[in-house]
Amino acid sequence: MNREQTVAIIKNEQLGYYSWFDDISATSANKIVILQKNDQWVVYSTGERGGIEGIQSFYSEDIALDSFIRRLRAMNRFMARCR
Repeated sequence: MNREQTVAIIKNEQLGYYSWFDDISATSANKIVILQKNDQWVVYSTGERGGIEGIQSFYSEDIALDSFIRRLRAMNRFMARCR
């Protein structure tokens, strides 16, 4: 998966609760984050209190984007149930 495909999925599925290649503060709650640090791509989530959870690092951007989309879909399903 590449960035263009990922953006299309986010738009087509109307996914929210994410940060796209921006390092966010730990106080931003309920987000799935992807960013690049040095030669790795990092995917993590923030919990309801804003703490960073479930950090994964990847050497392949396409694998990181796959993980990001899987987590993002799960977060959106979870948040829909909580409404």
